[in-house]
Amino acid sequence: MKVMLPPIKKYGFSLIELLIAMAIFSSLSLVSVHLLWGTVSTRTKQSSIEEANDNLRLLVGNLTKEIQGAKSVSLDNCTLDICHTLKITGDICRTIWLDQTKHMIYEAKQSSPCVPPAPSGGDPMSKEQIYIDTVNFSPPVVSGQSKIISIYIHGEFKDNFGNHPIEYETTVTPRVVY
Repeated sequence: MKVMLPPIKKYGFSLIELLIAMAIFSSLSLVSVHLLWGTVSTRTKQSSIEEANDNLRLLVGNLTKEIQGAKSVSLDNCTLDICHTLKITGDICRTIWLDQTKHMIYEAKQSSPCVPPAPSGGDPMSKEQIYIDTVNFSPPVVSGQSKIISIYIHGEFKDNFGNHPIEYETTVTPRVVY
């Protein structure tokens, strides 16, 4: 006579099933962390580039305002059609130039007598994180009745994520009569 045992009920998961589930979960976790890290680092880089562009726009905006409000504008240190020093005469006289050793744009001011100062000393107009290798002011070009001054700035914004190229070009029409 054969004795029949009741069937054994299985509760839980086998070791193989647990290992497979853990492998799938680990893979999904790694992919998620990688995507999250990529998003965070891209956003941080974008913020750095935005900061550099904002600083450069502010600098060029100040230059534009000074040129437009000037009593006279002259360019020095010229070779062919490119000048490297801008002299502005107004209520306060300013000289703006690129310091080739520090790779920053500087501004020297003088209020009395109002003669644009020599390009030495001065206060930085650009931030240290911005490495500027080229600043060019083109001589005024006659366009109809007004003269137009072109400003070209080239360099890099340096931060923890590397170097981000900067290139900015604009034109300004002084409100003065030449």
